[in-house]
Amino acid sequence: MNPIEIAWLAGLFEGEGYFGFQSSLRAQILMTDLDVIEKVKLITMCRGAIYNKKPSPGRKQAYALQLSGQQAAELMVAIYPHMGERRRERILAGLRKWRDSPGPGNYKRRDKRYCDRGHVMFGRNIYIKPNGTRRCRTCFRAVFAAWEKRTPSRKKNRSRK
Repeated sequence: MNPIEIAWLAGLFEGEGYFGFQSSLRAQILMTDLDVIEKVKLITMCRGAIYNKKPSPGRKQAYALQLSGQQAAELMVAIYPHMGERRRERILAGLRKWRDSPGPGNYKRRDKRYCDRGHVMFGRNIYIKPNGTRRCRTCFRAVFAAWEKRTPSRKKNRSRK
């Protein structure tokens, strides 16, 4: 992105944007001009889809584009100097939460030594799923045991005819 595009995006997100953290870092733009949303997607090289928001009665069709994770972080850092005080606070709060979150894809997940319940994430107590995420075996066993208690046994009727 060149400096003019960054300034243009900052002005647009200042008026029509949202910054936050909801299980992942997010930057969203919502407006009624599809051509502007398409230009934002082109400039940011966003891989996401443009969403059609169902209009309320008496309202125009709105469109949304959402960047998340690393893409949202890069956009926030680029436009931060051009934003007003309130938006800067939202950007900083979102970036801090994202940095500290142990979510999948975040560098903290790979370095995490303990699960959320305090069990050591090392050696035989760790299960690496096919998608590369790690899981605490002790917690998994506890969740599975609780599930078995509340689920009635399902014996198959093996009577032969």
